[in-house]
Amino acid sequence: MGHQKRNLVLLLFISLVLFMALIANATIAMRNRQGEPPLLTNPIPEPPEVFSVDPDPTTVPLPKSLTEAEALTLALELDLNTVSRVDSLSDEALAASATVTLYENRVEADKSLGLQTWYASEIEADAGEVWVITFPGAVKMATGPGTQLGQDTRTYDGISYKFSSRTGQLLGVTTGPPVTAGE
Repeated sequence: MGHQKRNLVLLLFISLVLFMALIANATIAMRNRQGEPPLLTNPIPEPPEVFSVDPDPTTVPLPKSLTEAEALTLALELDLNTVSRVDSLSDEALAASATVTLYENRVEADKSLGLQTWYASEIEADAGEVWVITFPGAVKMATGPGTQLGQDTRTYDGISYKFSSRTGQLLGVTTGPPVTAGE
């Protein structure tokens, strides 16, 4: 029950921060329309500091950290079940073409994929170091609930999988840019 209360408090806090940001943006937009100088000089604000009730990990770690070979094996298994490749490759060829990199945390892993993110301290602590496994080549994948492999007609330039080295959990899947717009 304590985790539920903590999560509720965190959700309410984040909602309040977002609401305040919306109000501030509306005020700035109205001032700009009225010819007044904006209050903020930096148009891209830094992400707000998130109040953290528990900065320690909240999940149970693996007995030992996920190794590079284990992360690659997990990515290959997931890739086999979620992706259709335009040019089919054997597991060995796909593994040989993979780029496997260990990052200090989720934010650094996301930066390597061109994503701009931030996480609460307990979420970062839960993930620990992050493996990013990237497979090159044109892929098609099921893109959401109710879609099945092969239904999506868009083709993407490569795919990346992120795994926590601390827990072995899948943290995310990111495709490269679309190379076809679909039919």
